[in-house]
Amino acid sequence: MVDQGRLMELLGFDDSERFTEAYKGWAEEVLEGDGHARDAKWSESIAVGSKSFVEEIREKLGIRAIGRGVVKTEAGYELKEQLSPYSRNFDGKMGVVRDENSYFWQVFDDNSV
Repeated sequence: MVDQGRLMELLGFDDSERFTEAYKGWAEEVLEGDGHARDAKWSESIAVGSKSFVEEIREKLGIRAIGRGVVKTEAGYELKEQLSPYSRNFDGKMGVVRDENSYFWQVFDDNSV
C-alpha cells in the first residue's frame, strides 16, 4: 500500500487524474526499458510511506499485523514482517537430527508383481 496523497504532494501533483496519467506513463517507460529491477521496499513491505500512514495500515490490519513492525528507512517508513534468522538456534542440533530424519521408501514398479 502506498500513501498516494503523500506521494502526490511530494511529486507536486494537486490533481489525482493528472497523477494517475503520469504514473501510468512512468510505469510503461520502466517496463519498456531496462529499469525494471526488483526494489525490496515495494516487494517485501506491506505498506510504505509516512510513519502515520504505515501505523494506520498496521492498525487497520488488526490481528493480521501480528509479527509485523514499523521500520524506519532512509525514504520513510515500511510495514514489514520481522525477519529473524532461525538457523542460529538450530545449527548444533540439525546435524544430529538430519541422519535420523530419513525414511527409505520401498518403491515397486506396478508391473513387478
